[in-house]
Amino acid sequence: MARRQILTASFWSRLMAPPLCDREVAMHCTLTPDEIEAVARKRTAAARLGYAVSLAYLRHPGRVREVGEQPNDVMLAFLADQVDASASDLAVYDRRPQTRREHIAQIMARFGYQAFTRSLVRELVHWLTPSAGEDARVEPLAISLIEELRWRHILIPARRTVELIVRHAIRRAENVRISALTQDLDPDHYDTLRALIAPPESGEVSTLSWLKAAPKSASAKSIKAVLDRLMVVRAIGLPSSLRQNLSL
Repeated sequence: MARRQILTASFWSRLMAPPLCDREVAMHCTLTPDEIEAVARKRTAAARLGYAVSLAYLRHPGRVREVGEQPNDVMLAFLADQVDASASDLAVYDRRPQTRREHIAQIMARFGYQAFTRSLVRELVHWLTPSAGEDARVEPLAISLIEELRWRHILIPARRTVELIVRHAIRRAENVRISALTQDLDPDHYDTLRALIAPPESGEVSTLSWLKAAPKSASAKSIKAVLDRLMVVRAIGLPSSLRQNLSL
């Protein structure tokens, strides 16, 4: 059975979209002197613009531009102005897919971009685990992961791979938390804790359900009921170190 997708198509589409507003375009599409020098080596305006567009896509959103994909007007005009070309030159460039592939290979080699490989999955799960321990929401974790990949100049993998890393990081963070909570417990603690959830021999609820149903009203009867529950909890004899481990 296929795993349920944890990132929506609309969310993924936004992550993989090139910059659109003026501020984002200026932030991600301003070419450095080294990049300008590399672009200037291309003889035609079409080649210069196509090279610059491929470079901008690898930088942000961090992927190769799809065949036939048209950059938005703001991004295209901004890049064309930097490389002495016209936005219409991109249509000429796209008629030569072999040149486009060669330029992508040149950019990756010169500017240190690398394709994502399966060997990175375990490393990235470990990298993402501390963040998952602080906030297990899927979308913020996916954003953190993709920003890290962009910073490392690693091309963004398929959505299912990002979901795999996020899912495993969340599970690993849960295991780390459980280990921290249980590392100081002895066998007697486990037996006592299991007894809390055991089906009652008589009565309507388990001990754990009874503990959770502490009264909230302010009365002598309620205070006695709360104290009765407190005595049961203290009788478990949980180690004092558990309080420190709860913050992990």
